[in-house]
Amino acid sequence: MISSILVVGGTASLPDFIPRLCDDLTEALQTDTPRDRTMSLAQWKKRNQEPYRELYGLQSKVAILNHPKPVNSRSGTAPRWTPSLMAWVGGSLAGYVFLFVRRANS
Repeated sequence: MISSILVVGGTASLPDFIPRLCDDLTEALQTDTPRDRTMSLAQWKKRNQEPYRELYGLQSKVAILNHPKPVNSRSGTAPRWTPSLMAWVGGSLAGYVFLFVRRANS
């Protein structure tokens, strides 16, 4: 799923929101400490409290489908929407998911 992110909604139409989101995601998925470095006792105790440690190493797989300035071959493959349509795309996807879940539970 990390290689098929679609950013929609009103906030997505802010200037440079999608590139900033992509940069923040790749930064969050990098490990802070090299594996060969010795850890202090406090760091050793905290090593299992990192909430996204299973996702470390996936930064090269991040792909935002509607990225306006794609950084890899997977990004930027979604249709180009004008910024004013981003909120409508988000609303239509939310409505579809609601109907799909409602039918599945019936």
